[in-house]
Amino acid sequence: MKKLLTIFIAVLYVAITSGFTVNVHYCMGEIASVKFHNADDDACNKCGKPGAKGGGDCCKDVHKFLKVDQSHQAAKIFFTRR
Repeated sequence: MKKLLTIFIAVLYVAITSGFTVNVHYCMGEIASVKFHNADDDACNKCGKPGAKGGGDCCKDVHKFLKVDQSHQAAKIFFTRR
C-alpha cells in the first residue's frame, strides 16, 4: 500500500511541476465540458451547433496551461572551513 501511495504522489508531483493543459468548452455562456486533452470537436456536444472553430458564435473554447510557478531547486549547502 505504501508503494502505491508513493508512486501516486510521485506521478502527481511530476504532473504538477511539468504542467498540463486544461481545455474548457463554453456553450451559451456556461461550461459545457472540461477536458485534459486537445478537444477540437467540429460540433458542440451540448447544442449541436458548430464549435468555436466552426464559426458558431454561441460556443467558445478556452485553453489554459497550468503549472507551478515556484522553481524547485535543491537546497544550497554552506560549508565552513576550520
